[in-house]
Amino acid sequence: AVVSTQSTGGQQQQLQETKEQLVVGREAPSNDLPTLLTKHGLSQYLAVLQAHEVDFQTFLTLNDDDLRELGVSSFGAKKKLVTAIQEEARLHQVELHNIFNASNRW
Repeated sequence: AVVSTQSTGGQQQQLQETKEQLVVGREAPSNDLPTLLTKHGLSQYLAVLQAHEVDFQTFLTLNDDDLRELGVSSFGAKKKLVTAIQEEARLHQVELHNIFNASNRW
């Protein structure tokens, strides 16, 4: 953990640096849909998601029915996408929890 004795602005910078280091032993979550899809080997679905104006935050809320409505009909593809959604949502939840706890220490 990074400890700061600087002003509030300095503490914000330290908090940001700490935030980037908190997910220990895991890859930091992405906030970019193309990067996320590429990371999970699912970049071929970027065009369909963009065509339906699905951004990163919306992507994290999709379920099997949503994917079917978007035209993803392959069982394997839906499973891969749902798994990626669940993993990324979990990573973001851990990150938010760690940021909250780190900000309460300063």
